Amino acid sequence: MIKYYGYCQEKANRKGKYKLKTEVVSQEKNIIVLKAEFDAEQVNKAIDNTIKDLSKKANIKGFRKGHVPRKTIELYFGMKGICAEALEKIVPEAIDKMIEEYELSLIAEPKLEPGDLREGEPFTLQVTFEVTPEVTLPDIETIEAEKTLFKATEEMRDENIVRLLESRSELTPTYEEREITKDDFVSIKYTSLTADPDGTVTPVENDQKTELHLGQENMRPEVVEAIIGKRPGDKASVEFSVEDDPQNKELAGKKMRYEIEVLGIMKRITPELT
Repeated sequence: MIKYYGYCQEKANRKGKYKLKTEVVSQEKNIIVLKAEFDAEQVNKAIDNTIKDLSKKANIKGFRKGHVPRKTIELYFGMKGICAEALEKIVPEAIDKMIEEYELSLIAEPKLEPGDLREGEPFTLQVTFEVTPEVTLPDIETIEAEKTLFKATEEMRDENIVRLLESRSELTPTYEEREITKDDFVSIKYTSLTADPDGTVTPVENDQKTELHLGQENMRPEVVEAIIGKRPGDKASVEFSVEDDPQNKELAGKKMRYEIEVLGIMKRITPELT
C-alpha cells in the first residue's frame, strides 16, 4: 500500500527525475481529482533505477553489494516486487509535482488510485485532493447588526449599592430581652443529633455557635418556627426528617434533632457609603 505523508516530506531529497504530464479530471467545491501520466520510457527508467538501488542494498550470497546482475535481482525479488518498489519511489514525486503545479493547499491526506506499474507500459496515477475551500467574505460596510444598549436605572444602581454594603456588614449584639421575630438576626448555640430507623442516636455536632438570619430563604422552617417567640437565654428543641441530601448522603433518610439555646439578638451594622 502506497502512503503519502505530505508535500514537504523528503522533497529536498527528490530532484524531479521524471517528467510527467498532469491534468484535472474533475473539481467539485474543494475536492480536486488530478491525473499524472508516465510514458513507457519513464516507467522503464524508474524500474532500472529501482533495480540499481536493490543491487546496492541486497545481500545475496556469492555477490558483492552493487555488483549483483540485473537478472539475479529480478529472480531474487521478482518483477512484481520490483515494480511495487519503483511505484513507492515515483508516486511521492508525482504528488509533489501536482501540488506545486496547481498550487494546492491540502487539508487532508491525498487519496491515491495508482493502478499497476508494468515494465514497458505507460503508467497513470489518479489522486484526489481535499484542499482549503475558497471563502468569499462580504463587504463589511454592507453588514448590518443590531446593538442592544443596556441602560442602568437609578433603582438598579441603588440595589447594587445596598447589596455591596450588606456584603460588608457586621453583626453585633443588641442585648435586647424581647421576643424574637421572623426577621431577626440571632446568635445561638446548638447540639445536633441523628436518629437511625432502629433508634440509634448519634451526635453530629456538639455546642456549636453560629449566627442566623431567620428571614433568609434557605433556612429550614422547623428551625425558624422553634426560635420565633423565644427570648435570649431560652432553649428550644426541634426534630425533622432529612430528605435526600446530595451534599451529605449519610444523613439522608434519618431523623435530625437540634437542641438550641438562644444566646442573643443581633443587629446588622452596615457601613456608610462614602
